[in-house]
Amino acid sequence: MSFSADIIASRVPLSIRLRGKSYINNVEVTKTKSGSIEAIVYGTYQYQTSIHKNPRGNYIDRCDCPYGETCKHTVALAYVIERNPTLISILDTTSTAIKGPISAKQLMATLEEIDRVYYESQAGGKRKCDRDCFR
Repeated sequence: MSFSADIIASRVPLSIRLRGKSYINNVEVTKTKSGSIEAIVYGTYQYQTSIHKNPRGNYIDRCDCPYGETCKHTVALAYVIERNPTLISILDTTSTAIKGPISAKQLMATLEEIDRVYYESQAGGKRKCDRDCFR
């Protein structure tokens, strides 16, 4: 499943969704990593909020405001992510933990996937390296 703001927004009443949309310009993305986006949302106060994709493929949102999880702040972040293909790519990419010994073929496949995701997230998606770079 690819990320959509509606996944988060559908968890709250319409009034909260609309307030979240009005906060879109108050979102500052502060940290991105594979499968996770963190931000500060500014309003009367500033709140730390995040959305991440868990190993089961579900999107989990958090905010340190008094409202708790799934609030206008996480809805605002969800709409910011939805409008930015790079952020969607980062959120929808989960890191792969390698457990135990793996074959050279499995290692090459993992490295190629990392390479593909990295270059797709860059402007224009141009690859600077092909699979021979890893040999």
